Amino acid sequence: MEIKEHSLEQHKERYLPDGAITRLGKGWVYDFDYSPDGTVFAVASTIGIWIYDVNTGKELNLLTGHTGFLKSVDFSPDGKTLASGSDDTSIRLWDVATGECKLVLNEHKDEVYTVKFSPDGQTLASGSRDELIYFWDVNTGKLLRTVAGHVDAVTNVVYAPNGELFASCGREDRNVSLRNAQTGEFLQMLTGHADGVIHIAFSPDSQLLASGSRDKTIVWDIQTSEQTGTYKGDVVAFSPDGFTLATGSEDGTIRTWNVKNGELQNTFNTTWEDIYILKYSPDGDMLTSSNGVEIQFWDIRTEKLVNTISGYSQIVNAITFSPDGQTLASKDDIIRFWNISTGKLKQTFIPEKSVTEIAYSPDGNTFAYGTHENTILICDVNTLEERFTLKGHTKGILSLEFSPDGGTLASGSSDNTIRFWNTNTGEHLRTLRKEIEGQRSISFSADGQLLVCVGSNREIHLIDVATGEVQESIDTEPHHIYSVVISPDGKTLATVNEYDVIHLWDVATGEVIQTIQRDWGSENLVFSADSQTLASCGWDVNLWDTNTGKSIKTLNGHIDSVFDIAFSHDGRTLASCGRDSTVILWDIENLDDY
Repeated sequence: MEIKEHSLEQHKERYLPDGAITRLGKGWVYDFDYSPDGTVFAVASTIGIWIYDVNTGKELNLLTGHTGFLKSVDFSPDGKTLASGSDDTSIRLWDVATGECKLVLNEHKDEVYTVKFSPDGQTLASGSRDELIYFWDVNTGKLLRTVAGHVDAVTNVVYAPNGELFASCGREDRNVSLRNAQTGEFLQMLTGHADGVIHIAFSPDSQLLASGSRDKTIVWDIQTSEQTGTYKGDVVAFSPDGFTLATGSEDGTIRTWNVKNGELQNTFNTTWEDIYILKYSPDGDMLTSSNGVEIQFWDIRTEKLVNTISGYSQIVNAITFSPDGQTLASKDDIIRFWNISTGKLKQTFIPEKSVTEIAYSPDGNTFAYGTHENTILICDVNTLEERFTLKGHTKGILSLEFSPDGGTLASGSSDNTIRFWNTNTGEHLRTLRKEIEGQRSISFSADGQLLVCVGSNREIHLIDVATGEVQESIDTEPHHIYSVVISPDGKTLATVNEYDVIHLWDVATGEVIQTIQRDWGSENLVFSADSQTLASCGWDVNLWDTNTGKSIKTLNGHIDSVFDIAFSHDGRTLASCGRDSTVILWDIENLDDY
C-alpha cells in the first residue's frame, strides 16, 4: 500500500493546540488494525490515530479530528479507507493514502465502541453505548438501518467473512447476538457466559464463532449453535488459515489453541498484567497484542518477540519540573523523565509500589515520591537509588512538598495528618493532627516558615513549620475547600471550593480580594513565579490575572479532564497532564501570538 509522504514532526506540529510547544506521549491504546495487505498498521489512541509502516515500525501519520478518545479502528477490505469510532459519538472515514477525513457520521447518541466493515466494503456497522447498532452506506454516509443491540453498551460487532451473518456482543447481557447481515433480522442468541462478553471473532470459513469474556472463551458451531470448546482467556483472534485460535488472558499470557482438537499449542508470556487487544497479521506470521501502553509483535514460527511499539501510557495525573527547568517528571503507573528542550524521554522508573505523588527538591538533587502503601521514598535524582523510606502514615500519600531550603519534606495523607521529615537523615520531625483533613494540597510559603493546608472545619490553616502550631486560620464557611496554594510572594492564597469557584485571599487580613468565575472541574491551582498569574485546571487549563481576577487565556488541547498543572521555575512554560495520557507544554511567554 502506498501512503503519501508525510513528515510526522510536521503533523505533530500541525495538530498541536494553539499556544502549545509540544505534546509528550502518544496517549493510551484502545484498538489497532492491519491493512489487508499487511503493510500499514493503525492504532486508535486517546489523541488520534497513529499510522505505522509495518516493516520499519516508522510512524507515518497522526490522524486527528475526533474530540473524544478513539475506541475502534477498522480498514476497509480494499485498504483504501479507515473507519474510526470515538466516545465523541461520531464515526469518521479516512482516506488512508492522504490522511484526509472523507465522511463524518453523527447519528449515535453516545460513545461509539466498535466499527466494522462488511466483507464487500459497502457497509459499515457500528455499536455504541446507546445500546444500538447502526448500518451505514460507506459511499454516501447514509444511515441504512438501526437495530436494538443489547441491554447495555454494544462492545463489539463483526461480520462473518462470507457476508451472510453478523454478530454483536454486549457488556452486561453476557450473550452474543447473530443476525442476517443483509437485513439485520435477528436469528439466534448464543448464551453460555457468566460475565459480559467483550470480544468476538468469526473463523475465516464462517463456520465458527469465538466469544471472549472474563469467565472464559467459548467457540460456537454456527450451524448448530452448540459449543465446540471452552478456553482460558477473554480476548480472541482466529489465525487467517482458521486452524488456530489465540486467546489473551488477564494474567498477561497469550495462548494459541488447535481449533480442531482444542489442544494448547503455544504460550507467549508477556510482562503485562492484562491483554486488551489481540490480532493476527494478514499473512498469519505475526500475533500482535497490546495492554494499552505497549504493542508487541510475536513471531508465530519462532515464538519470539520481534518488535515493540512504545510511547503510550496510562492516565498521567501528576507532573513536576526540575528546578533548572530542563526536565519534567510525569507519573502514570511509571515515572517518566522528559527532556524539555527535545521533548524526548530521558529515563523511566518503574517503582515497586503504586505512586500517588512526585516532587523535586529545590536543588534538583533529590526526587521524592509517595505511594498508596502509605510510604514516601527519597531518591538520588540521577540514579534514582533509594536514600530513605519514610514510614509513619497509615493511609496513602496525597501530597508532597519540599521546603524552599530543601531540608524538610511535608507530606499530606488520607489518614488526615501532615508529617514533616528531615530530608538529610530521613528522620520524622513532627505530625500535625489537629483539625486536619485528608490533604490533597499543601503549600510552603516562600520563606519556608509557614505551611498552608485545609482544615476539616472549613478553615484554611497557616501552620508554623518550626513549632507545628496553627499561626492563623481563615474561615471559608460555608464552602468546602478542595485545594489551596500560597503565592511565591507570600501575599495571596488561592482556593477552589466544591462549586468550582476560585477565591483569592489576602494573607495579612484573611479577606477575599478576588472571586473568579466558576472554572468547571477545577481542583488544582498553581501560581506563576512572579505571583501575577494563577493557573487552574479542570476540563481545560485556565490562566487568571491575580490583580483583577480576569481571564487571561483558556488553553484547550487535552481530550477530556486535566488533572495537574505545573509552571517551570522561570515562568516561561506551563505543563499540563490529564486523562488523555499525555502532557502538553504551553508557551506562556508568547500567548498574545495565539
